[in-house]
Amino acid sequence: MQTELPTTTSPLTLPDEPTKPTRHGAESSVLPEDDRLLTAKESADFVNLSIAAFWRNVCNRRLPPPVYPAPRAPRWWQSRLRDAVNRTEALPADAKAERRAAKLARLSAAAKEQPPDPPPQPVVAPTMARAEHTRWSGHRRRPKQQEPGAVQ
Repeated sequence: MQTELPTTTSPLTLPDEPTKPTRHGAESSVLPEDDRLLTAKESADFVNLSIAAFWRNVCNRRLPPPVYPAPRAPRWWQSRLRDAVNRTEALPADAKAERRAAKLARLSAAAKEQPPDPPPQPVVAPTMARAEHTRWSGHRRRPKQQEPGAVQ
């Protein structure tokens, strides 16, 4: 006697529009039609930079951080790169002023940590007069002793 098991499977439903893969529980959003993941080389070409300059801008946070759909496979959303480029092109003077202010803040913080330089020591140049030399060096020249019987 064969018994049939009831099937309660529901048909798989897929969303009409793709969603971005999420990481660490972040909310997903709907992708535009032309948005896609780009490799580092493709991303650098998209923003007209070399690979080194592209990574430098990612580290400086001028460009968005990568998404890792797989280990050791950084990718960037084309729309986020486009937004970052538009932001930097829209206000280059403001962005430059912000970078300059951040750099000055770093330099002033570093200057406060360093002890002040000792006062400079005077330099005795060979062209100085003898009096200047003895005054600055503290070295006194002994007068030459005359040999006995020498004519003055």
